Amino acid sequence: MAPRTTSGEKGQSVRVGYNPLTPYIMDSHESGQNKYSGFCVDLLDILAESLNFTFSFVKPPDGEWGDKRDGNWTGLVRLLEKKEADICLTLAPSAERSEVVDWTVPFDNWHNGVAVRTRPDATAAGMAFIAPFHWMVYVCIGVTFFLATLVLLCLLRAEQFLSSDVDTRSPSTPTTIVQSIEFMFGSLVNEGENVK
Repeated sequence: MAPRTTSGEKGQSVRVGYNPLTPYIMDSHESGQNKYSGFCVDLLDILAESLNFTFSFVKPPDGEWGDKRDGNWTGLVRLLEKKEADICLTLAPSAERSEVVDWTVPFDNWHNGVAVRTRPDATAAGMAFIAPFHWMVYVCIGVTFFLATLVLLCLLRAEQFLSSDVDTRSPSTPTTIVQSIEFMFGSLVNEGENVK
């Protein structure tokens, strides 16, 4: 949510784009000074202290949230696109806005999040679901899946061999490696057989 800093850098300034939205961010003018309050301001204060940065607020001149008109962005999205703000608060995600900004996980039921400019090296949207894990995690999942399938098949065959009653097996009990793989895959995606 804030620019990365190396240890030892103090006081990096982050420009925060906003439009007033109660109870998230409210602005007022008292004694000739701008005052900001609300949930997002409290969150920024905590992050600034934890991540060692300062912040200032920037309001879009047009007061818009961010729409594309005649090929140009307005409001908060324009601030990000033109690098006049580093992050923006209380901006709702949309597919069109996602062309130029990245999103945090929404932090409330209104699906508001923090938007940041997209990185040129950002992962393609179609591959984003695998990006959180290193390739070795997927190798381990595959090996574990295969080994669990073999253990299941061996246990079922041992039970069949040791059982004196041949007809106690359910007709859906896997007896071949292909059936065991299908059973394990169904269990993996939570569509396995209901055991009573």
